Amino acid sequence: MDLSKKGQIVNIDTYISVILNYLDIDFDIRYDMDRFGIEVVNVIKSPVSETKVIFNDGICLEIDPYSEKNSFDLKLSKLPTLSNDSLENCFYGETTKSVSESGLGFDPTTLLNKFQNYLKKYKPIQKVLFGSPGTGKSFKVREIAKSNLRIKENPDSKFLENTVQVVFHPEYTYFDFMGKLIPQTAENNQVIYKFFPGHFQKALGIAYREILRLTNKNALLIIDELNRGNAAAIFGSVFQLLDRSNDHWSAYEIDISEQETLGIFQSMGYHVRMSSEGIMIRSESRKCWDHIDYYYDYYRKIFDDYPDPKRVLECLQNNKISIPKNLSIICTINTSDESIYYMDSAFKRRWDWEYIDINYEIESVRPLKIQWETNEKTLTLEWSKFLEKLNEFIKNNHKLIMKIEGKPIGLWFLKSDENNIITQDQIKNKLMFYLWDSVFSRDKKPLEELIEKNSSQEIKLSVYSDFISNADLFVFAIVPKDSWTEL
Repeated sequence: MDLSKKGQIVNIDTYISVILNYLDIDFDIRYDMDRFGIEVVNVIKSPVSETKVIFNDGICLEIDPYSEKNSFDLKLSKLPTLSNDSLENCFYGETTKSVSESGLGFDPTTLLNKFQNYLKKYKPIQKVLFGSPGTGKSFKVREIAKSNLRIKENPDSKFLENTVQVVFHPEYTYFDFMGKLIPQTAENNQVIYKFFPGHFQKALGIAYREILRLTNKNALLIIDELNRGNAAAIFGSVFQLLDRSNDHWSAYEIDISEQETLGIFQSMGYHVRMSSEGIMIRSESRKCWDHIDYYYDYYRKIFDDYPDPKRVLECLQNNKISIPKNLSIICTINTSDESIYYMDSAFKRRWDWEYIDINYEIESVRPLKIQWETNEKTLTLEWSKFLEKLNEFIKNNHKLIMKIEGKPIGLWFLKSDENNIITQDQIKNKLMFYLWDSVFSRDKKPLEELIEKNSSQEIKLSVYSDFISNADLFVFAIVPKDSWTEL
């Protein structure tokens, strides 16, 4: 793609992204989602060796190189509406010079190819993280997104860009996942039906959007509590797309309805509607509605040399979908959850699996401490030390515990306050209830024998209140009182 050719359709975001990624500059651009292609009117070299790229809608990209290596001043601005003829009178220099001849020292097309090759080493992730409660599975997902997939986190909202997150539950269905028609009442009291994209469609639309922008930025679908929903029924025919080829796209494609295709365009940010003629797409530049076939024909010419965008267009035109190489899916499973749906081996083998073990020593984290009030004084102990002893107690009684694998407790099972304190109420109302209801639900004898160590009388735990009333004896049986620190 040669920027020096007048009338060439390019994606301004692509070239800005390539340049800024090459220079390792963090930059954010707000997009007009109804205009992917922008026609280049002129590329102008000024006498002071700065570059101005002028587009027909009045957008100007200025790149001003300094004397230092890899040092640039970049400015994106909106110019008054100018005719093509008047542009030559506004700036100095030849109007046919390409950016590569403007003194920058690199060719944008070559740089684009280098950047896309750089992104190829980031393979999509299709993984299930599983482990005990509180082991940090959700935290691990965010770390993978930021470090492995180069997905940015908003510093204020903490949201991950290009990310869709969903929690499976018993009432969650295929239509929540893919999309569904929902009746609504219009202003004239008539009932109309509007299509709402599901979580998978939203993630797929984001991935397709980035491919059509030529950025190939990664998109991510996070599924929490995968086993709390009927995964086989929820994925439905999408299950077949989980098989990936060597190019990291789905090995197969599946057919979808025209309404579902419309939902994908909605997820990509387009204004679309359904008519008797099919899908219509809004053209903001021409202020009209075009049939979707016009869109396909128009952009197929633009992406003639780009196989991934062509593949996206071909899929959508034929009402098919395929998971692209820039869409990752990461799921979490809590192994202690007993009210779960069965997952068959065919479904399981389409995922990579990673066990998240309990880590009692996490770097860069201030020590969490339990604060315990007794009749005489206030005692404190590091949460990790208490937890390690508690998990030893659980494992030592494995013969009496069903599904012992998921019963040990992770560091983040209880949330500390702003002072990193685990309170006495949290121990009583959450931790001890978990032990009572989930770990030792079948047999309370191990708890009775533990408490009797610090008691001069026989302990009988018939109801939960019996356990709570012996909370002091319980915690000091796990870690003796002389190991605690007095405040």
